[in-house]
Order: sequence, then structure tokens, then C-alpha cells
Amino acid sequence: MDIKTLLVKRFLKDKGERFPLISVFGVLGVLIGVFSIIVVMSVMRGFEKELVKRLIGTQPHVYITDSNTPAVLKNWSEVIKKISDDPFMKDNLISSSPFVEGETILYFDKVTIGAIIFSVKDDFFDSMFIHPPGHREILLGEQLALSNQMMRNDEVELLSAWDIITATSTAPKIRSFKINDFVRTGSYARDLKYIYTNINDGMNYFTPIKGYPTGVALFCKRPAEIERMEYKLKGMFSNYPNLKIETWKDRNSRMFYSLKLERIAMLITLFFIVLVASFSIVVSLVLMIESKKREFTILISMGLKKNILRRIIMIIAVLKGTLGALIGGLLGTVFCYLLYKYKFISLPAIYYDTHLPVYLDISFNILVVFLAVLICLIGTLFPLRMISKFSVISQLRKDS
Repeated sequence: MDIKTLLVKRFLKDKGERFPLISVFGVLGVLIGVFSIIVVMSVMRGFEKELVKRLIGTQPHVYITDSNTPAVLKNWSEVIKKISDDPFMKDNLISSSPFVEGETILYFDKVTIGAIIFSVKDDFFDSMFIHPPGHREILLGEQLALSNQMMRNDEVELLSAWDIITATSTAPKIRSFKINDFVRTGSYARDLKYIYTNINDGMNYFTPIKGYPTGVALFCKRPAEIERMEYKLKGMFSNYPNLKIETWKDRNSRMFYSLKLERIAMLITLFFIVLVASFSIVVSLVLMIESKKREFTILISMGLKKNILRRIIMIIAVLKGTLGALIGGLLGTVFCYLLYKYKFISLPAIYYDTHLPVYLDISFNILVVFLAVLICLIGTLFPLRMISKFSVISQLRKDS
């Protein structure tokens, strides 16, 4: 056994260390910090994954509209034909359809409610796992129906916003629709505002020009790789400068930006827990150096180099940091796995998720452990500086 290993074991096992609780709390602080980062980040990423799953499952992945006239796309049939004839699109699309999306006023039981109409073809509704409504039938968002006590087969009246805008001397037309069913998309805001009709009703009643849709909607096989689809579509319609191509990520960019900011803010907050814990480890090292100056004087006088002492201090700091980081990382990973498998934390009924969502990323957990150890290692710069400035002659004069 070399002298360095012997001294590391000797200093770690020293029962006479001053303020040993400082060292213990430092290790516990790193443990709690790493555990917290892994659990919180796993839950936040799980929530984001669940949100993405809902978004890509219950709404179009690509929207093609006319930037000059956003409410209507006159050459929609030409756009769909061009897409249908492309081999790449055939391999990557599940369904394509003209769509109608616009504001409406719903009148039910002497109450007027602002809502949004959304219409696509029947096979597109099937792709979104929504049962298609029939002629003069509608599907209501679940929250919209609950908040206004609407039931299946109830009759409601809809007024198109375009009827109000274009009406002059005659009164706008109010049309009756029967509630066929309710839709639960997993997005509270969407379920509180959206009304679904078939495409014929949408194009006849809820667009500024009868028989024309708002645009063309696409439902893709691989929505997570939507950037490839967007790039291909922009190349395909490069000769159509008026066409505007939006993806589901573009339409929900603010929400994902907010989630990203929340995740970064939480990560920074938890990072400071590890940083403060590393200070405790540094303080314990400083106190150890102060309490063992006589031993260091003897060792240096016997020929031990300061470089070896510095390495010993670094090893002790890394061992303490690694102990806390590894235990915290292991506990965090096991806790997240159990939470994912057994779902023992339930959420109140007001949430769309019944249990706390978790996304377990082993590579991220390993990175957190590594960075925690690195922070503890960087914290040893001050104790190492103390060793470098340590003077044997000054210490002997103090002892004499």
C-alpha cells in the first residue's frame, strides 16, 4: 500500500476530526440535491412527454393556409393532389384533409358561449381517434359540455362569425345542431373551446366563402420528426409564396417555451442545493487542514511532497462528493422507477393525469451524478491553495 492510499484511509477514519457533522451534512446535501434534481426533472419531462402525446394525437400535425387570406384556401384541392402524388408524402402521411377552423357563437338554454369550430374529413377524425359527427351534428369538448350542463342529443344553435361580419340588412343565420358526443383530448383549453363538425358543414356554414376550407391539414406517421416533413413541404411548395406551413410545434411554441423556462429555472434552483452542499465539504476539508497542520509539518519534514498532500485532499473531496452523488442518484433512479411502475402518487380529479407522470432517462441521471462530483472537485481549489501556501518553518515557529 503506497503512502497516498495509507494517508487517505487514515484521514477518513480519523475519529478526532473537528466538527464531523459538517462533513456529514455536506455528503447529505449532495445526496439530497442529486435526488431532487433527478426526481423533479423526471417528473417535469414526464409531464412534457404526456402533453406532447396528447397534442400529436388529437390535432393535425401540419397546417397549410394562405398567408394572404388566412381564413380561406382557394386552391386547396390542388394542394392536396400535389401532396397525394408525392412518394415521400405517401410513405409518411396517415391522412390529409381540408380543414375549417374559425370562431362561432353557441346558443344553448338562453346562454351564449364563444367557441371555435373545427372540421375535417371523417378519415381524419378517425386518425385522431375521434368518432366523426354526421350532418348537422357536432362533437363538444368535454369541459365545454360540463361547464354548460349539456347532454348528448341536446339541440344547440350555432352562429358563424362570418355571418356576423358579412351581414348587412338581413339577420345572420342561426343553424341548429344536435350534440352527438363529447371529446376529451387531454388539453383543458382545447376541451373548453372546441366544437367539431364534419367537413361539409364546416365548409358550407363556417367559412367566409361557401365551399372553401380554411386550409389543408396533415396527420403524419412520425410527428416527432415533423421538421423533415416541414422541410419537404416548403421545398414542394416553393413556387407558392402565399402558402403558410405551420407544424404542431409552431402552434404550441409558447407553451413549450414556458415549459422549457420552468425546467431551466428548477434545474438552476436545485443546482444551488448541490453547490451549497459542496461548500460544506470544502469547509470540512479546511477544518481538517487546520487541525492537522502539525501532522502535515512532520510528513513534509520527512520528505513527503506537497503535491501528494494536494492529491490526498482532492481524493477525500471526490470520495465524499461521489458517496453523496452516487447514493442520491441511485435513490432518485429507484424512486422514479417505482413511481413509473406502481404509480403510487395519485393526482386530484381536476387534473387530466390520474397519476404523476415520470420519464426516466438513465443517461441524464448519470450526467447529474458526474456534474455533482465535478462541483465538489472544483470546490477543493481553496483547500489546495492552503496546502500550496503551507510553510513548515512558520508552523515550527508557532509550535516552539
